[in-house]
Amino acid sequence: MIRMVRRDSEKWLEVRLIDATSSTSYEIVWYGSGRGALSDSTLSDIRKREPSVQSLRIQWRGPSTVFLYLLPSCFPALQFLSLKIFPAYRQRMPPPPDTFLMGCSLFELRLFGVPHDFFSGFFRSQNVLQVLEFPCIASSQFLEAILPSLCNLRSLRLRRFTQILLRPVPGLRN
Repeated sequence: MIRMVRRDSEKWLEVRLIDATSSTSYEIVWYGSGRGALSDSTLSDIRKREPSVQSLRIQWRGPSTVFLYLLPSCFPALQFLSLKIFPAYRQRMPPPPDTFLMGCSLFELRLFGVPHDFFSGFFRSQNVLQVLEFPCIASSQFLEAILPSLCNLRSLRLRRFTQILLRPVPGLRN
């Protein structure tokens, strides 16, 4: 069963349920752009109503916003997170707060359009992450930042091969 709430042309929300007889949500897909960020009161309401969400996919086009880091924190049972961000021209994403994904036990993380350097501290704190997906590893500094997590990964998915990966990467099995 799929419920879809359409608010305006700039954003829409899709909630997917595992079982039509249950009101427990499995996945939320959020498409937003421009001024499509949710207010603090709406985020608070989501925390109360949808605590069991396990999968969250966010696609964002337009100006940078901290909202993108706040929405995943609404779901303590979150296991799968996909962030696809297409920032406005010449804009840089703000760094995530220190509490970003604190308490979440992510199994899979997919990041597109998110600067690598903002997530280096996050990778050190995640010891249950099994699947990590990026467009590429663009710098040796980023590779060094994620090395502690690589030994726990079952799968590292890269869209592009770079010269940085020519040398052997310790701890990477697959």
